[in-house]
Amino acid sequence: MRSWVRSLKLFALLAALATPAVATPPQIVWVKDQLFAISATQVLILRTISDNHGYHQTEQTDTFLIVRDLATGQDISINAVERVVANSVIDVDITHYPLDNVVNPYAVRQELNAAPLSDPRRFHLNVEIYDDAVRASDHEGVTHYARWSDIFPSIFASLQSTRDLLPILKMEGGFDALDLDGFLHPVGCEVVAAANTRYISTIDTMLVQLACEDEEVGARHLIWFVLPAA
Repeated sequence: MRSWVRSLKLFALLAALATPAVATPPQIVWVKDQLFAISATQVLILRTISDNHGYHQTEQTDTFLIVRDLATGQDISINAVERVVANSVIDVDITHYPLDNVVNPYAVRQELNAAPLSDPRRFHLNVEIYDDAVRASDHEGVTHYARWSDIFPSIFASLQSTRDLLPILKMEGGFDALDLDGFLHPVGCEVVAAANTRYISTIDTMLVQLACEDEEVGARHLIWFVLPAA
């Protein structure tokens, strides 16, 4: 029975490969940040970088823990958590790669005496992209503000650091499919979430999430950054 099922799966795979309608997709790499914890002066972010390796049935997921300073918006530390590749071409094959200097996010959260934090489910705060800046405002006026010229270099450096920490396993055509310059610009980004730290830390900042599209390959990146008080 097992042999028959395996043969059927193989036949389906070969038929799919022979059908133009299900052509091999482009290699797509996408980033997703999630809030994980917050202390009096720091925010902890879980970042995943996913890669389909140019196949419908493959997904590589690299996970990192970022500790970020709420006062400066800069990363204090970036550590790898895990690297997993799931391949379901015929049978499900999951590989956990051994890594050096990995951390347990829950242990770090306890060590830093940080409270659990998650992405907000609803977005009520007034945060918008305005000309060359991102600003938050209330009934009294602008409360938090930063220019793109300050925001993007910080995001770029953080993303590049995670990429350098765990280089890609495979490059199609000899280049990295995660093109930071291809999506880190105001035209392709929008504010999709925000959280005020005023009541959960000692520093008055805004945590803002951007959704940035890489239209060339169809990737959508979700990235958190710190918006300082105006």
